[in-house]
Amino acid sequence: MSNPFLNTRVSLKPPWGATEACDVSGEHRPGAEVILRLTSPSLGSHSYVAGDLFQALLDLRRKIEPAGWRLLVNGARRNAWPSGMAAQMSAGAKLYLLPEGRKPDLHDVVATFDPAPEADVVDVEEQVAFKNAYFGVPRRH
Repeated sequence: MSNPFLNTRVSLKPPWGATEACDVSGEHRPGAEVILRLTSPSLGSHSYVAGDLFQALLDLRRKIEPAGWRLLVNGARRNAWPSGMAAQMSAGAKLYLLPEGRKPDLHDVVATFDPAPEADVVDVEEQVAFKNAYFGVPRRH
């Protein structure tokens, strides 16, 4: 039996113009998994199972972003990334907006699926590159 804990509407930016509202829901699954569901008038329904909501969001974005779609949520911002503890405690529903020049603190915590300005949203590859640079992870060649 699953346990729902996320139910919200978010903005989805199609490649051709105006944003549309879509529904996002998340539930705990037996074991340590969550399921993220997105329902959109243009994209239909998609479900992703992962260890937490942020990881499921990354999987969803990897599927829709190559075609030009963008989810306008905090979890898709260039400087957004959860700590291990934040991901575990919130099942990926909270993350940090990584500040320049200092370590993140509690003032930098935001909800993963709260709205984000379109100008701050990037694709997964750019977000991962920013996170790696921020934490000093060497680039792979």
